[in-house]
Amino acid sequence: MSRLDKGIQVLRHLCEPPFFHSLGELSKSLEMTKSGMHKILAVLVQEGLVFQETESGLYRIGPVAYRMGVVYANERGLNEAALPVMEQIGRITKETVSVGLRDGDSAFLALSVESPHLIRLKSRLGTRMPPNAGAIGKLLWAYHPDPVRRSAVLSSLDLASEASGCPNPLLGLDMLLEEYDRIRRQGYALSVNESVPDFLGLSVPVPDRMGRIWACLCIAGPLERLPVERALDLLPVLRSGAEDISARLG
Repeated sequence: MSRLDKGIQVLRHLCEPPFFHSLGELSKSLEMTKSGMHKILAVLVQEGLVFQETESGLYRIGPVAYRMGVVYANERGLNEAALPVMEQIGRITKETVSVGLRDGDSAFLALSVESPHLIRLKSRLGTRMPPNAGAIGKLLWAYHPDPVRRSAVLSSLDLASEASGCPNPLLGLDMLLEEYDRIRRQGYALSVNESVPDFLGLSVPVPDRMGRIWACLCIAGPLERLPVERALDLLPVLRSGAEDISARLG
């Protein structure tokens, strides 16, 4: 594995919770020697791709990597296209509205407009969404462009580890693939108590001009305020918003 490959692995790992990692943790997780890891981190820190906290010595994503993410979102027109729609849906539903993106064989939280309520779903942007729990991850994996590759990747994963911390993930591969088929038939993904206890999520696909699904629009809130019946009543609002975002993206 080249040093470039190792550097990319480090950057990807720093994008995962808890987002702050020690030299020892990175070395162990990525199966590299501490001396080799230190050399890679030194280069990444020098280039601004990684930042090291002065007091703790922990490493996190740096300002240059953050700027790359901002440029990516702006170049795709996502912020300009999605945020006004998300804010409008937030005013209607009074719940957290999010956009998820697919990045190869993974899904992550890209944008979020939080609910005004004290009790609300709050997730960190950039958080990777598991394929087997939650409305965002399930929907984007359901619309994976290569079902054969999707099955191969899922077969290689430890689904319990992928959804670590989730109260009710789908752990059987056959059950998960059936859920993906159901999502594609319905045109939406519903998550109840899967990723967060006593919370519901509902997502719909956001196709690009070629009909490809690389993004989704989601609302989420506590079941006490957002039971299944109310969520499904809001489905037309969510679908209209997804159509609006698609049109704005061109």
